[in-house]
Amino acid sequence: MNKNSSRVPEGELMQNRELRQASLAHDEFDEKAARLEKQVTLSETESIELKKIKKKKLAMKDKMESIISEAG
Repeated sequence: MNKNSSRVPEGELMQNRELRQASLAHDEFDEKAARLEKQVTLSETESIELKKIKKKKLAMKDKMESIISEAG
């Protein structure tokens, strides 16, 4: 499990499939964003893609927080 998933208690990830899927998607978007951010310069297309990835990553974080608050 990577650093982002570790913010969600392991027990909750194992018990809630929707939360686990959102966490995995968040981690995937985080890795994609990190790869793009490592580049010295981004093309216009890459810059747009990075913005989209960051929005999707934030949406997954919001979804995870919503699932956790509903469960708690």
